[in-house]
Amino acid sequence: MIRRVAAGLAVLLAAAGCSDEPEPVPVAEDFSDTVTSLLRAVDGGATPSFGAETCGAWPATPDQVITWADAALTGVAPERLRAAAVAAGWQPQTADGVDLALVGPHDVLLALTGGTVRAERPNCTKSGDSRRLDHNDFTRPDPTEAQARAVADGQERAARTAAAIRGIIELGGRAADEPALANCGGAGPRGVTWTMRDTAKLPARTNLPAVMSQMDEELRSAGWTTQSTPDGMTATGDGLTATITARHSSIEGDPSPFLLEIRPGECVPVTGS
Repeated sequence: MIRRVAAGLAVLLAAAGCSDEPEPVPVAEDFSDTVTSLLRAVDGGATPSFGAETCGAWPATPDQVITWADAALTGVAPERLRAAAVAAGWQPQTADGVDLALVGPHDVLLALTGGTVRAERPNCTKSGDSRRLDHNDFTRPDPTEAQARAVADGQERAARTAAAIRGIIELGGRAADEPALANCGGAGPRGVTWTMRDTAKLPARTNLPAVMSQMDEELRSAGWTTQSTPDGMTATGDGLTATITARHSSIEGDPSPFLLEIRPGECVPVTGS
C-alpha cells in the first residue's frame, strides 16, 4: 500500500512539473548586469558566461535558484578590481584561498582567483553541483579606510553611551571589545554594520519598571528618542540605535538578565579605498 501511494505521488509531482533535480532557468538581468558592469570596468573585453538553475529543492519556489557567472580577466590585479568594485558599491571581504572576495548589489558574491572570476547568487536551501564558492568567505566584511574611520567613530560613541546607561543604575558588565562586523545593504551599494553588546545581572529584587523609567528619563534628557517594548525599550540618538532588554528570571530568586545592544542607525556604505 505504501509503495502504491509513493508511486502515485511521484506521478503527480512529475505531472505538476515538480522535481528534486535541478533544471535550467533564465538568468536574472539584475545579476548579469551587476557582474558585467563590474568586470568591464576593469577589462573591456571581459565576456562572462552565465547560468542558472533550480536548486533541486522541494517544494520548489521561484526564489529557489542558484545563478552563476564565470569569466577570465586579462592583466587585472586584485587591487584594481577592488578599487573598481568599491566605486560600484561592492563590499570587500576577508577571505582565505582567493585573491579577492566581494559582496555586491543584489546579493551577488564574487571571487577572484588568479585571472579567473566566479560570481554566484545562491538563493538555495541546499548546495548543489553548480555551487563553487565557499559562502563562509562572504560573511566577514573588510572595511575600506573610510569605513574603518566611520566604524571606529561609531563604536567610540557607542562605548560612551553604554557606559552612561550602565551608570544610570550602577550596572556591572562591560561592552564588547571588538563588536562583530556584518554585511548590510541590498539591491544598491553594500556596506558594513556592527553590534556592541553589554550584558549584566540585576538583583532579583530589582524594580524593573522603575529602572526602565529612569533610563527613559535620562536618555530623553540627553536628546534620544525612546520607545517602550514588552521587555524594555529602544532608543535612537547620536547616530546610534540602542535596544535595552531586562526581565526577571524564570527561576525565583535568581538575578534578572540585562542586555544592551547598540548598533549604527544606518548601514555604513562602502566608500574609500
